[in-house]
Amino acid sequence: MRDATNALCSLCSLALILWGYQTGAWNFAIPMVVALEARSFLKRRWTISAEYFKALHVFAALVWLAAIFNVPAIDPSTLPYAATYHLLKTLPVGFYLLVLHQTYCTNFTAL
Repeated sequence: MRDATNALCSLCSLALILWGYQTGAWNFAIPMVVALEARSFLKRRWTISAEYFKALHVFAALVWLAAIFNVPAIDPSTLPYAATYHLLKTLPVGFYLLVLHQTYCTNFTAL
């Protein structure tokens, strides 16, 4: 089971690198990949309560809203759907906290 988790996190890291390349958001992508891949070096894991996990999605949504203003935008004259594209290209920042929680949490299946 541990090998499947390691392979999944490596795929998530590759997807984050591709996302950073495609969107130009390297200032977000590189630290996210480093924190995700540090799981093999950091042996400490978290035990998270169910209440904290329920509140995590609210914090992740706030981080996503903050990322909307910090990820570089594209010129609206290039794409007619530039606003929608910008919202979608910032989604990995919002979901990242949930993936990081799943990676470092010991009781994820118990929640």
